[in-house]
Order: sequence, then structure tokens, then C-alpha cells
Amino acid sequence: MLCASLLATTLISLNVKRGIEAETVKRFAFAGDQVVRSIEERLAVHALALQGGAALFAKTGDVSGEEWHAYFERLRASQNIRGLQRIGFARLAPEARDAYAPIVFLEPFHARNQSLIGTNMLAEPVRRAALERARDSGEATLSGKVNLTSSTKEPARVGVLMYVPVYRTRKAADGIEQRRKELLGWVFTPYRFGEFLDGILEQWPKHNEHDIALHIYDGSKATPASLLFDSAPENTPDAGSLFYQQREIRYGDTTWRLSFDLPGGSSRINYTFAWAAVAGGLSLSALLFALMLSLIRTRARATHIAHHLTEKIRQREHLLEESEYRWKSAVEEAGDGLWDKNMVDGAIYRSKKWQEFCGVRDARELTDFEQWGNHIHPDDKTRVLATMQAHLDGKTPRYACEHRLLCADGSVKWMQGRGIVVKRDANARPLRIIGMATDITARKRAEEALRLARISVDAAHDALFWITSEGRIIDLNQATCRLYGYTHEEFLRLHIKDINPVFDFSPVAWQARFTENGLLGVLKFETTHRAKNGTTFPVEITTNRVQLDGRELNCAFVRDISERKRNEAALNAALARADSANNAKSRFLAAASHDLRQPLAALSLYVATLQRTAPPGAAELAGHINDCANSMSDLLTNLLDVSKLDAGVVTPTPSDFAIEELLTSLVSIHTAEASLKGLRLRLRPSETFTHTDHALLFRIIGNLITNAIRYTKKGGVLIACRRHQGKRWVEVWDSGVGIPANRTDIIFEEFRQLGDQSRSSGSGLGLAIVAKAATLLGLQIRVRSKPGRGAMFAVELPPGQPLAPPTPALQTSPPATQSRIVALVDDNALVRLALVRALEAMGHVVFATATGTELLRHLGEQTPDVIISDYRLSEGETGFDVINAVRAVFGAELPAGIITGDTDPALMRSMAKRGVTVHYKPLEIDALERLIRETAAQTPA
Repeated sequence: MLCASLLATTLISLNVKRGIEAETVKRFAFAGDQVVRSIEERLAVHALALQGGAALFAKTGDVSGEEWHAYFERLRASQNIRGLQRIGFARLAPEARDAYAPIVFLEPFHARNQSLIGTNMLAEPVRRAALERARDSGEATLSGKVNLTSSTKEPARVGVLMYVPVYRTRKAADGIEQRRKELLGWVFTPYRFGEFLDGILEQWPKHNEHDIALHIYDGSKATPASLLFDSAPENTPDAGSLFYQQREIRYGDTTWRLSFDLPGGSSRINYTFAWAAVAGGLSLSALLFALMLSLIRTRARATHIAHHLTEKIRQREHLLEESEYRWKSAVEEAGDGLWDKNMVDGAIYRSKKWQEFCGVRDARELTDFEQWGNHIHPDDKTRVLATMQAHLDGKTPRYACEHRLLCADGSVKWMQGRGIVVKRDANARPLRIIGMATDITARKRAEEALRLARISVDAAHDALFWITSEGRIIDLNQATCRLYGYTHEEFLRLHIKDINPVFDFSPVAWQARFTENGLLGVLKFETTHRAKNGTTFPVEITTNRVQLDGRELNCAFVRDISERKRNEAALNAALARADSANNAKSRFLAAASHDLRQPLAALSLYVATLQRTAPPGAAELAGHINDCANSMSDLLTNLLDVSKLDAGVVTPTPSDFAIEELLTSLVSIHTAEASLKGLRLRLRPSETFTHTDHALLFRIIGNLITNAIRYTKKGGVLIACRRHQGKRWVEVWDSGVGIPANRTDIIFEEFRQLGDQSRSSGSGLGLAIVAKAATLLGLQIRVRSKPGRGAMFAVELPPGQPLAPPTPALQTSPPATQSRIVALVDDNALVRLALVRALEAMGHVVFATATGTELLRHLGEQTPDVIISDYRLSEGETGFDVINAVRAVFGAELPAGIITGDTDPALMRSMAKRGVTVHYKPLEIDALERLIRETAAQTPA
């Protein structure tokens, strides 16, 4: 009766308890479903936001940084899009050699996000797989688990990214191949789950003032490696918990597994009603127990008698059960195969585990040693049976042997057999033997793998050794011994400082290097090591930080780079020789230019004077002579420009200007030249403004137009301003001979010409000047060409600002020539005489000599208005010497200028530093007149 009452109480209490738990679990499951729906809805909303960004590109064709920022601000202003903290755009670079998709936009544009601009989204495998799925599907796609931290010095922050592809046209809907072809880039947003779940977890109900624990995993399996989010890091998920719930969210081909749990489990449930049922039942049971007590006392005597009679039987049963328990425990808990052989009647017992080792189902197949021997590998059978027989004969204290076992399915396992004779007769003959077998296949494979790994390490060409945090060497390979000359045992007694004579091995320095290796993971550097015989040699070291049994070690790979260093030294010597040859070339050109400019300067002045004074019949002949002089002057001017660019004395003066004005001026200059060859020279109008050096850009495009006309026999030349890869370019197209693909790199070298016209036209310096000037301005040059069909040269245009309409200038007449007293020094008699004739023809009074000393003697007390001197004079005298000497007599304020044909880069830099007005030979008569006027108006520094 009492048992029935207690049983009823127990059942009622359990029923109440189960009801409470079921209701609590139901509410818990509902809360988890709400979280899942909220996450799915948020993903859908974010996908729409990214698709809106993609639509922005589809609408405008291209998006600026300001437009992208405005779009992000509109999204952030919306109260319906929570968890969307960042949004960016990565543009695919199809012309790149390797897959390259740099981040172009990333909002908000703060310091952390600015550091990510230009990051290649295709470099990391997980991101790249998601990008390719989005590209091929045309839908929003989630990546797998990635590290969102931009620096290795910051703690890792895991998360995922959502990508939406952006296509150039609507043709992307025609299939995967069309989508790949039309792909422009991806709109994306990175998720850190703490930010992504903003506003979702706050809606969770409280359970006894405790939050629900949420764990989110990447994929369908819940593993530590795939953990994306953990709302309760201190709580370990318990799959056996009453409240443990799992859900899956599928988005495209991405799966997230969500596990919910309540920390503390059932201890958080209020069992008040269950305990009330227990208390009521126990009270009722106590009343019933009092009623039954009298009955129990009457039966106690009878029970005592029965107990006395059965006690001995129970003791015997207990001993039997204890023995059986030990036996079963030994068989079940050992995890080994057990066998027991009766040597008298031949009976043998083999456990199920032993049968599993052999792969047989019926124990009758293994009833004697002969059948067991048939399962031993033939190569091991003789040794195993001999070892067993030696123990049966009493020669060894126990049987122990490792051997291979042939299984019924044909596989081979490694076994460790152990056995012992537990009973012998008076003559020491074995009566019973018990043994065990352990499967050691995994251990043998590990030993074999370890042996092969050691062989591989020892066979490696590079040296390898392991270093402790104290700098002790604890292991190495054979290549290390060969490289340093130590034996393996000698090396194990060394410290790293014994082989590295250059590194600071003070405790602070060594610990800093060891810590740096730990932070970077892999550290690569060069140093010098010392062999046993004292010789030193350069090495390249790659160290990896590893942990072994809780001990931090450095695994160092060492490579002897002596040969590489010798090759580098030889290469540097070759480069030095090349630089020396290039400098010698520049000096040669400078000297040659100076010598050529001397007679050319005289010729130009003579011709100019002749044109002004010659009769009408000789004017045409003088014009032809002037054309020849101008052609020679152009060649020397090109040489001068190259020398200036090599010397670095050209300083760009950038400004904003309309490109169409520059191009219109160039077309006007070259139209006559093109018409003489029967070519059409066309210009496409453009409203583009650029910001760069006007003169240098004028020279670059002018040289490209000249080159196009020179190498075009029929058709024409087109000049247009176009957009390419987000930049503006001036393109010069021609229908000429074209350039072979393997020659496009060398055409920008000095004195390089292609085609038959190289022998009769051009200086071979035009494109060299283009390349050098573009480099100085930081502009890119593009070339496209097909032999026989023409070529296209393009120069980049930096964006500029529109200019205000110019104010009409007042018309002024050119300044009248004022008669001045000119002191002139030039050691070349022909040039000096030509200068005197030209200056006197302008109305000036000229005192001309070959040296500065002669000039001072010739001037006497006459103070000149201006002094003009050639730079290189006889007997080492320079124009600077002459200017200084004359100013010392007539005052430091005397205006002065230099005329020179020298293009040496060092000399150009020297003139620029001194602030002296410099003009280069040959000078036309108008340029000479302007030189006198500008020099006379200057104020010395």
C-alpha cells in the first residue's frame, strides 16, 4: 500500500514536471523560430539594399564616390534597414594578369575603411568562391566564414560577406557565359554578427532573468572551426540539454546552423507545482505508512527466518556474480581481443572483439592454434609461432609479439599479441593460457609516416633546425650538418649565437625577435652564419612559430645564398657600368650639341640678317637656307629636351585649361604638313578640362601628331578625347604602317626608329621625349597597333576644373627696340661676328671680345647696359667667370645672360641653381632681340 501511494505520488509529480518542462520548451522553441525568421527577413532586406546599389550602376553606367556616399547615407537614414553597417563596391579588373578585383568604394569612409581601399577581393579563396557564385547565378550570395580584420596586429574578427553582382548590360540574363563577359564588379557588405544581429537578440524573452544562448555556425555541422557567432561564450552547447534546439537557415547555396540553449538547463525551470504535488503525496503516504506499520511488524519475524535461510545462498551467488563481473569488465573495457586456451581438452574461447580483428563472424572458425596461425602474415608466421612455443616451454616469462594479421576481407592489420600460462602441471606442462590482442595498425602507420617524414627532412636540400625560446638547438636535419660541418651530436650542444656572429643575442633583443616571429607567424630575413671551420656565409632564413606539447619553438629553414649574392653583386656592377655608359652618352651629346650649335648659331643670325637686307631676288634663296637651319635647329632642340629631362631641371607648372584649345592649336600647326601628304587631319570636339603642365602636354601631343603624319602614307590622322577605364585620354589614331607587337616597348627608346623612313626623316628622339615628359608629369601612355592598319597612341589627362571666361585683353603694340650698350664675349670668331652684325642691325652699340679680360680692357670706363656671354670659353674660362668679373667693376646690379649650346645635365642644374637667365643656341634674330630686352629688364638675385 505504501509503495502504491509513493508510486502514485511519484507518477503525479513526474507528470506535473513533464508538463512544466514541455510548456517551457515550447516557449523556448517559439523564441528560436522568431530569431530565425528575423534573420531571414534581415538577409532579404540587405539583399534588396545591395541590389539597389547594383541598379545604381545599371542606371548611370558608372558611379562616382560622391554618388556612392549619397546612396549609403540614404540607406543609413532608413529606419527599416538595421544591421547594415558597411556597403562597398569592388570593380573587376579584366586586363590584369591575375584575377584582380580591388575595393573601389567602401562606406562609411572612415580611417579603417580607407585602409581597405584597393584590397583585392579575389585574393582570398573563401571570398573568391562566393564572388564567382554570385557572378554565375546573378543573385545575392553569402560567403563562408572569413576573417574581417584588416591587420595582423588586431584580434581576429570573424564574419561573412554578402555579394550582389553588377553587370554592364542586361545581356547578363542570357546565361553564365554572358554574365561572366558582362561582369563589372560586385556590391558587397561585410557582416560582423554582433552588428548584424542588432535589434534581434533584444527581442528575446528572459527565462528567470537569463538570456537564451545562441550559437551560429557556417555550414550544416556545428564545429568550433565553423563558429560564426556566440552570444554566451562562457556557455558550452550541450546537445543533451532539455532546451537544446537546432535550426537551419538556407540562403542560396549557403547554410547556417543555429543552436539555441538555455544556460543552466532545467535548473532554470520553476518546479513549484511539481514540488507541491510531491509534498501532498508524501503526506498521504505517511498516513498510509502508519496504517501499514502494524502489518509490517507482524511479518518481520517471518521475514527474519526466511532471510536466515537464504543468506548462505546469496553469499554464494554474490561470489559468482563478482567473478563474472570481473571477467566481463576485463573483456568489455579493455578494447582488446581476448582468448583463453585449455591445453588439456583443446577448448579455446575468443571474444567478439578478437573475431572482429580477424573479420570472421563465427567463432567456430578459430577453435585452435592452427586456424589462428592461418591468419598470421606468412612473413611473420614462423617468428610468431616460435615466440609462442618458447613461452609454452617455459623459456620466457610471457608471450609478447607484434605481427601482421590477415583479415577475411583481404586487408592486413598490425596486432600486438600478449599472453601468459596461468596453470601448469607438476611437470611444468602448460594446462591453460590466457592472452590478449591489440590493434596497433594506427600506431604502425604513424610510425611509418614519422620515419618517412624524417627521411624527407634529412633528404631536403635546405638546412632545417628547431630552436627553443632560449635559443637552444634541439633538432636538425642532415643538410644542416653538411652546411655547417658539425655532427648531429655537436649541433645539439650549440646555442644559436654560436653560428650567428652578427645578431645581438642579449636577452632583450633575442626575446624581441622571438616575439616578433610569434606575431607574424612566418618571418623571413637575411643574415650571416658561421661554419665549424670559422668561415662565414650569407643565408636566407624562414622561421615559423609552432607549439609542441605546450612548448613554443621556432622551426628555421636556412638556405645558403652565397651564389645569389655573387650574382646580385655582378648584376649591380653591370647596372653601374650601364649607368656610367648612359652618363657618358649624355655628356657626349652635350659636347656634340655645343660644338654643332656654334656654327649653327652664326648661320641662323647671318641668314636672319640676310633676309632683312637681301634684295627681293635673293629672299627665296635665303628662305631655303633658313629652312635648312631650322631643321638642324629642331634636331639640336630635341637633343636639348632629352638632356633637360635627363638632368631633372624641368619643373612642371600645372594649371587648369581646356584641352580643346590646346588640340585646336596643334591641328592648326600640323594641317599644312598633313595636306602636303594628302592626309586628312581631324579633331573631335571635347569639353574636357585638364590640370597639368600646358607646355609639356603640348610637346607630348605635338610629337605624337608629328609621328602619326610621318608614318602615314594615305588615309588620315584622328585626334579625340575619350574615356577609358574611368580616366580621360587624348588619343591620336593614324592609318599608317603600324607597329609590330614585339616592338612597342622599344619605340620609346632614344634614337629608335622603325620602318624604311628611318633613314630619311625624324631624329629618333620624338617618342623618347614623349615618354620622359609623361613620366615627369606622372601620366600614362597607351599604345595599340596592327601592322599595316595603323596605330593609336594615347596620353592620360588628369581631371581639371572649368575656367571662367577670359577677360578681353587691351590691345598693346610690341615694345620698341631701345638702343643699348651690349658687352659681348664669345671665343668663336664666326659666332661673335654674327652676333655683332645682328645686334648692330637692331641699333645696339656692341663691345665684343673673346675673353673677359679683353672685354674689361676694351670697355675702359664705358659702363654697359647688359652683358651677354657664351658659357664655354677658351682656357677653362666660363661665362659665369666673365659675369662676375664685369659686375665686380661695374656693380652687382648689372643685368647679365648666358648663351650656350651645351646640354650637359649637370651644367643645366648648375645654371638653374644660380638663377642666371640662360638661352640656347642657335638663336633666331627675334629671339636674340627678346634676350637683350628680357636680360636688360632683370634684377640680379
